[in-house]
Amino acid sequence: MEILSIEPSPKVGYIKDKLLKAQIEGKIRTKQQAVEFIKELAG
Repeated sequence: MEILSIEPSPKVGYIKDKLLKAQIEGKIRTKQQAVEFIKELAG
């Protein structure tokens, strides 16, 4: 993931799945919210 500068891995899949779920649930609506969410998960 370019935002986090990490190589493809199972962690990337986990983050993408969580992000998609949050978007579907309406918790993430903007690119900025998505970036913040990703950074929190990668913590």
